[in-house]
Amino acid sequence: ALAYSVNNYFHTGAKKMTTDEAIEYFGDRKRMAKALKIGLHGTYRWGESPPKLRQFEIERISDGELMAL
Repeated sequence: ALAYSVNNYFHTGAKKMTTDEAIEYFGDRKRMAKALKIGLHGTYRWGESPPKLRQFEIERISDGELMAL
């Protein structure tokens, strides 16, 4: 049953949060860093996606508009 549930979850069309989507949500990288209370330069190290813990923080701040995966 668990394998079915996990497979079903991944086939729902949910996709990984990208750094670009997060920046777009906040308006720009500087506003995103300020909202997360982190240094601007740290966000440049994220690569394609924010770190998992940041994704959960962004999900909370965005009221679920952006989803952590």
